[in-house]
Amino acid sequence: MNPINKDVSAKIDELVGHSVSSVSEMRRHLKVFVNETLFSGKSLPSINDVAYYPTDTIIRKHMYMAQTKLKYSKIDQENMLQLVAEWQQQNPADNFDFMPAAEIHSGENGVCLENIEEIEQDDSDEVYTSEKSEASSAFFFCHQTQFQRHLLQRYGNSLCMLDATYRITKYALPLFFLAVKTNVGYSVVAEFIVQNETQASIQQGLETIQRWMAEDTNVPNGWSWKPRFS
Repeated sequence: MNPINKDVSAKIDELVGHSVSSVSEMRRHLKVFVNETLFSGKSLPSINDVAYYPTDTIIRKHMYMAQTKLKYSKIDQENMLQLVAEWQQQNPADNFDFMPAAEIHSGENGVCLENIEEIEQDDSDEVYTSEKSEASSAFFFCHQTQFQRHLLQRYGNSLCMLDATYRITKYALPLFFLAVKTNVGYSVVAEFIVQNETQASIQQGLETIQRWMAEDTNVPNGWSWKPRFS
């Protein structure tokens, strides 16, 4: 069996960078690319030649490899440290918690591919990635403004919603918004970004917000925000 053609592999990387996450959609793009670009005016390779017409399994593997490389290329932690320091100075009443990812054992292209797990959604055609990190600490960022604390204290006693918006908008890292229903609709009362979408990382975000609410001197005595983890 021939390995996947380098131009086809590069096309997968390019399309993943343009937010293609569906295997079937990727397959259609690759077929057009091979037929109309690589072999325009030439005899087409056999449809069974996986070097040019890779199977769904091969496509999926290359997609999550490309997604993982893209994810880590977007984590500019030094700039993030500087930005958080500037934001904290400009908004001293707001809360920020940023933990850079510790050094991770890297393989080819800076990604330890043997540590990558594919995560499929309910629609198995979609591909997302998660890394079983060997780092002692994972990337984490959490933010809450003073006004957001006020809204959570006022409206967050009964029901809060956690929105995994990144799955729709194709962010490089999992982004979560904590929201409450106010008298004028739903409002975001905190947000956090994690390295991988796991129960532990989501709990870390909620516990950080819980700690901030407990430390807020404007919160009435006896009031506390206690999210349930399940």
